[in-house]
Amino acid sequence: MKQHIKRYAFTAVIITFLMGQYLFIGQVLSVSESGHPLVFELFAAVMGSIITVAAMALIMKTQIKQETHKEYASRIFEKKLEIYQSLLEALFSIDDDAVMEDKEIHRVENLIGLACLVANKCMVSTMAQYMYQLKVYGVLYFRSMSPAQLEAFSQFINDEKGKPFELSKLATSKHAITQETKENEILYFVSLDEFIQAMREDLAIIDGDVKHDIEHFVRTPLNAKGLIPTPNKAE
Repeated sequence: MKQHIKRYAFTAVIITFLMGQYLFIGQVLSVSESGHPLVFELFAAVMGSIITVAAMALIMKTQIKQETHKEYASRIFEKKLEIYQSLLEALFSIDDDAVMEDKEIHRVENLIGLACLVANKCMVSTMAQYMYQLKVYGVLYFRSMSPAQLEAFSQFINDEKGKPFELSKLATSKHAITQETKENEILYFVSLDEFIQAMREDLAIIDGDVKHDIEHFVRTPLNAKGLIPTPNKAE
């Protein structure tokens, strides 16, 4: 807020100065009509230089602001990419052995906490619900929920949908869903593919909705068809 006030104040001072000079020159012109031409020319040259310097100062200030913003945005993007990469590696490492340990959940939570520093509001709300699911139900995928977990999740949805979205534990996108909870619980579950798509959208320059493409491998259990031999030699 203070930076915005400083920028506006600087611009206002420059504009006020230029307007003052414009009015002052008008007064000088009216007085100098009866004066010596050389005096008027010297004065006009000096005032022209002052106005040029003031205009250049305003242009330089604008350019510096744009360059600073560009550099800042570039650093934020690099940091986002780094954190998101670490976060996905942590999530997929949980899935490697199909066993979710407490230390793995804590690592994901720490990385999500870091991501909140650079993520947009929509992404933060998505990460918050995803982390809630991990800590309360201990599952990465909706298919892994037991009947008791599913019943508890259904009640959770009903409770949170009754709250204003800014107070609800549901992600912003999930709170906006209007379908009945019963038998539609999967719609309210933040899946891993949705999580990854939200990251892509937050990165902004990466186009395309890939949720359904990610589902092709994320929702497929290891050795789903029982065709992988044991031991599975990589020869």
